[in-house]
Amino acid sequence: MMLAAPFMVKNYTITGFQVETIDRLGKDVSLDFATIESPRPAMELLRFSTGLTAGTRRGPDTTKPLYEAGLKQSLLELETLKKPLLVVNNKKPWCSTIKLSDNPDSAAYKGMVENINALRRKLELPPVQDLATQSTDQQWEAYLDSKPGLRQWVAAYKQQAETLKQC
Repeated sequence: MMLAAPFMVKNYTITGFQVETIDRLGKDVSLDFATIESPRPAMELLRFSTGLTAGTRRGPDTTKPLYEAGLKQSLLELETLKKPLLVVNNKKPWCSTIKLSDNPDSAAYKGMVENINALRRKLELPPVQDLATQSTDQQWEAYLDSKPGLRQWVAAYKQQAETLKQC
């Protein structure tokens, strides 16, 4: 959406513009700028570059792919932010956790999770499930899904599987 608002200061007309856009992480961002000269060249440039006139917005058919691309990029960035917080259990991967307390990197991680969930709401998707929000039971089930032979073993040897499952 593009807005233009002229106002007078002494002998100059200052026209302010606000252009709403979507950044690479899928966040809605407002770009504000002003011109002292005639607003016509700036409005023509914005109309030429965006195809929009003042006060109009792109429809969901245009914004949805931008939000999807932002979600994909945000998920990649979340993986990068997760690495220094991850406490891996190599023997029992379903017992791996993310340590958020007492870590300066946790604020960036939490912020990215909030951004991803906001995007997922816009795209009408369920919230993201990560190691910080998953229980060990959920991680265990995901691990079993990745190893079909192990799922069969668990079905055959329930007591041993319960012992193995314990963190």
